[in-house]
This record gives sequence, structure tokens and C-alpha cells, in this order.
Amino acid sequence: MEVISKRLQADNQKGIYKKIIQDICNIECSIQCKTDEVENDQDFFYYLCLDKATNINSKEDIIAFEKTNDVCIYKLKDYVNALRSFVAKQKKAGSVGLKIAAAYDRSIEFPEVPASEAEKIFAKLRAKVSGVISTAETEMLGNYLIRREIEACIDNNLPVVIHTGYQAGNRNDIRNARAIHLWSLLASYPKARFDLFHGSFPYVEDMVVLGKYFENVSLNMCWMHIMSPEISRRALSEWLDAVPVTKIFAFGGDYSVPEKIYGHLQLARMNVAVVLADKILQGRMVESNALRIARLVFNENPKQWYKMNKTFLFQL
Repeated sequence: MEVISKRLQADNQKGIYKKIIQDICNIECSIQCKTDEVENDQDFFYYLCLDKATNINSKEDIIAFEKTNDVCIYKLKDYVNALRSFVAKQKKAGSVGLKIAAAYDRSIEFPEVPASEAEKIFAKLRAKVSGVISTAETEMLGNYLIRREIEACIDNNLPVVIHTGYQAGNRNDIRNARAIHLWSLLASYPKARFDLFHGSFPYVEDMVVLGKYFENVSLNMCWMHIMSPEISRRALSEWLDAVPVTKIFAFGGDYSVPEKIYGHLQLARMNVAVVLADKILQGRMVESNALRIARLVFNENPKQWYKMNKTFLFQL
């Protein structure tokens, strides 16, 4: 282990991202969920901007959003207008999608809330009325604002990325993260493009129905292969049976250490190969079709979805 550690340290120099991601893995670009840029090799890093609708819990949160967007926010409509401006600016600055990671803090069910109710809650927060804002109320405000944010994404042709399933760390509430909670949200916005990360792991069957019913939903396997190769293979096999193959993305990382990309990519390739080979052996697929599907799920599908002429890695 000491020898390996020294080798890794020796290789950790300017150009390491290009060496691993492009030269070794043959990946043209990486989409990252980061607010800051990675130094060096900038030409192949693209970014998802972060949701600013579901984390409004205090007056300080509102003031912080005012400062970062150089606006004055007094009423709910001011915040909605600031959200619209934020999304437009992020798109213009080069963001290729907006990431919602609310599943770490709350359920990803986002029912519609009347503007009048959201306005009352927002007014309490803006006035900093202590001791009267409940978690249920802040979630209601988030429900209202997330829908306005998605509408801004539609206006700017910006895909919406949503974390589903397994959360990083321990003692999280996995019940918050089931993709099936998104039903009403997905149904409300047929013009939006939703990329659902992590396959709702371990509730991978949720994705079968969502991918089948909603033409504007893609199923993204980023992180899944290292969560469980066995569950990942089962999920992919079921998805291929029920969901249009053009809506499945087979690989993406979920780490900042570039060396892990190569190992995870090999695991993903093996899992996809096993699933496709099994369908060939069953007589349900011919080899030429399997090769076409492999090219789609690793390369062509994310290119089309994100409207970029690149080979992708989703690195969160």
C-alpha cells in the first residue's frame, strides 16, 4: 500500500485530470456538480448549477441569495424573479443543467402549493419572526419555489438533475429519496428534461415505471456500479426490458479523486457487458444490437440529452 500511495502522490501533478479522464479513459468531458472550478484542464469540465429553491429556512438564507445575485428581495415574487434571473445567468455562464439534492434533507415529493400560502410563510421568514416557522412550512415554501425554478429551467432549455436513492454518509433517511415521490412533479412539467441520478437505488424498480411513463425522464446509473454491482446489473436488465434504450445512461462517477474513475469505468463496462451477453444467450438480442446499445448508453444518449457533442462522465 505504501508503494501505491507514493506512486499516486508522484502522479498528482498538473495534467492529472487530462491524463486519466481523456488519455486513459477516453472520456472527452466531465459534468460536475460544483460551484467552483477545478484548476487546470478546464476545457473538458462542465458544470451543473445548484438548486436555490429548496433550502430557504431563514432570513439569512434570503439575504445570502440577495447578495450573490445583487438584487433586493422583500416579497415572494421578488425571490421568484431572482430565481429566474439566477437560472438564466447560470445558463449563460455555461451551466449544462441544474442539480436538486433535496433528498438529503427532506422528501423529494414536491406538491403544488398555493401562492397565497407560500407568501405567508415567506413573509414570516423575511421578517425573521422567531419560533413560528415549522419544518412543514419551510418544506411548503420549497415546494412552491422548486416548481418556479423548474419553470425557469424550461424557459432556458436547461435540464433538471435530481438526486434519487442512496445518500452519501450514514444515518440518512432513504425514504426521502425514492424516485416514485417525483410522480406529481414529473407529470406537471412535460416540457422539462429530468435526469434522475443514481437509479433510485435500492428502489431501482421505481425507475422502470418513471422511465416508461414519462418521455422527458432519463435514468442515470452514475454511482450505482460501486454501490452494488449485482443490483446495478439487475436494474439495467429490467430497464432495458421496459424503457426505451435511448433514455438510459450507463456510467458516471461520484467522487473527486480522478484515479477512481478508471476502476469504476471498468466495473461499469463489465456490468453492461454481462447484462447484454445474458440477453444474447437467452436469444432475446443479437450481438450487433448489443454493441449498438452499449454505444448508446455509454456515449450517444447523454450527448443527445445534454445537447453536447461530447463523450460523458458524470462526476459529482
